[in-house]
Amino acid sequence: MVVACRFKASLSFQLRRFACERGASFPLCKCQASSAEKHHAMETWLKSKADQLAQAAQDHVSAVQQSASKLAVAFDPVGAPPDDLKDVEFRDGPLGFTLEGNLVVAVQPSSQAERLGVEIGDRLVKIDGYEVPRYETEFEEQRARKVIAKWLKEMPRPAILTFELQQDLGEEVAKETPQPRSEEAPKAGAVQVLQAELQRTQEERKKLAAELKDSQEACGQLSAQVESLKKESGPNLRRLSEMEEQLQTLRTQNKELVSAVNASSASRADEELLKLRQALAATQEASQAAVQAAQAKTAAAEDKYSEQQQEVKALMLQVADLTEQAESRRLQIEPMEKELQGFQAAHEAELDLFREEQAMRKEQHQQEIQELQLRLGEQQIKAERELQDAQLQLQKSKEALQEAQVNAEAAAVEATAARREVEALRSNQCLEPEALHAEPNGEEDRADPSPMLGDSLQVLELRKRINLLETRCATLQRRLRSQDAVTGAASTRPSWELRLAALAGPQVAAVAVALHRLSLSGLRGFTERLLKSEAWLWVFYAHLLVLYTISASCSVQTTADAGRGAVDTLNAQLAAMAGSSTPAATHLRGS
Repeated sequence: MVVACRFKASLSFQLRRFACERGASFPLCKCQASSAEKHHAMETWLKSKADQLAQAAQDHVSAVQQSASKLAVAFDPVGAPPDDLKDVEFRDGPLGFTLEGNLVVAVQPSSQAERLGVEIGDRLVKIDGYEVPRYETEFEEQRARKVIAKWLKEMPRPAILTFELQQDLGEEVAKETPQPRSEEAPKAGAVQVLQAELQRTQEERKKLAAELKDSQEACGQLSAQVESLKKESGPNLRRLSEMEEQLQTLRTQNKELVSAVNASSASRADEELLKLRQALAATQEASQAAVQAAQAKTAAAEDKYSEQQQEVKALMLQVADLTEQAESRRLQIEPMEKELQGFQAAHEAELDLFREEQAMRKEQHQQEIQELQLRLGEQQIKAERELQDAQLQLQKSKEALQEAQVNAEAAAVEATAARREVEALRSNQCLEPEALHAEPNGEEDRADPSPMLGDSLQVLELRKRINLLETRCATLQRRLRSQDAVTGAASTRPSWELRLAALAGPQVAAVAVALHRLSLSGLRGFTERLLKSEAWLWVFYAHLLVLYTISASCSVQTTADAGRGAVDTLNAQLAAMAGSSTPAATHLRGS
C-alpha cells in the first residue's frame, strides 16, 4: 500500500510538472488570463488520471506481491506444526538412541536421550537446524539413512536435535504420505515481469538522461553566445570612455587658456591676443566636432548595447527555462531511480534464491553421484565375482572338453582297430573256402563247420562294438556342443535376470532374457558387419552426424522462438503503456 501511495504521488507530480512545462511556452499574460473553471477542470482531470495510474500501479504491485508470496510458499519447506516438535540439546558423549530411518526405535537406559525425554516412536526432523531429508522410495530411504548417520557423526557438540512427538498410527501414515511440492512456474513468471519492468525503467532513464544532456549542451551554447556578445561590446565601451576622457582634457585646456588670457598682462600685444582667440576658436570648433562625433558614436553604441542587453535577457530567459526543464527532468529521474533500485534489489533477491537452490541441487547431485559410485563399485565387485565364476566354469568345461576329446580319439582308435580286425576276418573267410575247395571231397565232407560259425560270431561282436563306439563318439560330440552352448549362455547372462525373476516371476524373466539375447545377438552381428565393411562404417557415422545436426537445429529454433515470444510480449507492454500516455499528452497540448 505504501508503494502504491508513493507511486501515485510521483505520477501526480510528474503530470503537474509536464503541464507546467507545456504551459511555459505560452506568454505569461495568457497563463494569468486563464479562468478558474479551466484551472479547476485541469486539476480534476489530472487527479482522475493520477488515480487511474495509481490504481494500475497498485494492481501491478499486488500482482508482484502475490507472485512473491507464491515464490515464498514454493521455497518454504513442508514440516510438522510447531506444537508437535521438541528441541533437545545433546552434549559430548553417546547420544543413547537408535534410529530406523528417522524413527527412534530404541532408547538406552541412563543415557542422554532418556534424561532429555526422547521416547520410542519419536521422529527426527532436524539436526542442528538442518532438516532431515525426506524419502519416498527405497533408494531415497537408504540415502537418507546415510545422510542422517553422517550428520549425527559430524555435528559439533553441543548440538540441538528436533524431534516430532509420537502420534497415532493414522496420523503417522497420513504424515508419511508424500505431499507434492509447488511448481516453479510462478517464479519464472514473476522473474519475467520484473525483468520487463526493469528494462522499461532503464529505457526511460536513458531517455531522460539524453534530454538532460541536450539541455545542458543548449545552456552551454547560450552562455558561450552571451560571453561572445560581451566580448564584442567591450571595445566600443572602451572607445567611448577614451573619447569622454579626451573631451574632459579639452575642457580643462580651454579653462586653462581662458584663465591664462584673463591673467595675462595688458602689455601684451593685440596680435598675440588675436592669435590666442583664433587658436581658441579653432580648438573649440575641433572639440565640438569631436564631441558631436563622439556623441553620435556613443548613441549608436548605446543602441547596440540595449539591443545586446535585450538579446542577453532573452537568452537568460531561455537558460532559465532550460534549467527548470533540467530540474524537472532530474526530479522525474529521482523516483524512477528509487523504483529501479527496488527492482534491482528484488532481482538480486531472486538471484540469491536461485543461487541457493542451485547450490542445494548441486549438493544433492554430488550425493547422488557418490551413491552411484558406491553402487557402481558394488556392481563391479559382483561382476568380477561372476567373471571369476564364469572363468572357473569355462576352465572346467575346457577340461571336460579335453577329456571328451581324448575319449573320442580313443573311441575312434578302437573303432579303426575293430574295422581292421573285421577286414582281416573277412579276408581270412575268403581264403578258407579256397583251401577247402583244393582238398579232397572226402575231407571236405569230414570238415567241421564250427570254425565258420565262430568267425561269424566274432564278426557280429566286432560290428556291435563298432556301433557302440560310434554311438559313444556321437554322444560325446553332442555333449561337447551342449557344453559350448551352456558356456556361451552363462557368459552372456544379464545381471538383472535374478531381480526380474524376483519381481515378475521366472517365466517373464525367461522370456525377457530370450528377447534380450536375440536383440543382443542381432546388434552384435550388425556391429561386426559394420566393422568388417569400411564403407558401411562411414555411412553409419554420416547418419549419426546428420541426426545430431537435425536435433541441434531443432533446439536452436525452439530457443529462438521462445526468445522472440518474450521480446514480442515486452514490445506489446511498451506499446500499451505508450498508448495510455498519449491521450494525456494530447489533452495537455489542447489546453
